[in-house]
Amino acid sequence: MLTEGSIVQKTLNALKTRLEQNDNVIDVQSEQGMYIKRHAHLITRQATRK
Repeated sequence: MLTEGSIVQKTLNALKTRLEQNDNVIDVQSEQGMYIKRHAHLITRQATRK
């Protein structure tokens, strides 16, 4: 059964993988892009805590 948490987790894992494979997925020139890149592991940990 897919819970909201597991869907979020799978999405975050996919995004994290994309970031690791291709640094250009998120525009690193933008402040938000830099934040997401730097804090991907923290965002993931926060989502798993729910």
